[in-house]
Amino acid sequence: MSDYSKPLSINLAVRPIKLVNVDVENGLVVVDLWLISTWTDERLQWDPEYFNITELYIDSSLIYIPDIELYYG
Repeated sequence: MSDYSKPLSINLAVRPIKLVNVDVENGLVVVDLWLISTWTDERLQWDPEYFNITELYIDSSLIYIPDIELYYG
């Protein structure tokens, strides 16, 4: 049995795609990038033997998705 009171661990990775601009005078760099987040939510489990369900599709609005905010400064 899982302990649902524990915090969910979320892994973040940054994958740079393109260096858009470097402004040396103002100390600014503009970069296009992918922000990748992964996590395992143990509450989203099922028994494949139950009605022979081997795949499950759920609308993303019905599951937890972490709020991620980026700040600069």
